[in-house]
Amino acid sequence: MKNAYVLLATLCFPFMLVAQKKNFHDKSILADTHNDVLSSLVVDQGLDISNRLSTGHSDLVRLKEGGGYPVFSIWTDKEPRNKEGCFKDAIQEIDSLVSWHTGTRDAYYWQQIMRW
Repeated sequence: MKNAYVLLATLCFPFMLVAQKKNFHDKSILADTHNDVLSSLVVDQGLDISNRLSTGHSDLVRLKEGGGYPVFSIWTDKEPRNKEGCFKDAIQEIDSLVSWHTGTRDAYYWQQIMRW
């Protein structure tokens, strides 16, 4: 009988851990402090992060499922993508976020979030 209890505990323990992790995740405020999907938006002009993507790790569907807050990074390589230079590269990434945000009714400005 003792072996049956040990077996039952061994089988149930992983499920209890998963439930505890989910509970902890749901109660936590999470922030991805380095989301570089904007570089992908600039390089791949047809990319639509409003829908679940088959590549990469960031799209609006996953951001909603995760329940966290992304902090989008603006990054340029030491060799610019444009002949105008790295500053132009950075502006393109910022513009890609603004363009995507403007066309997405499910996205919020930080001022709206702070009112919650």
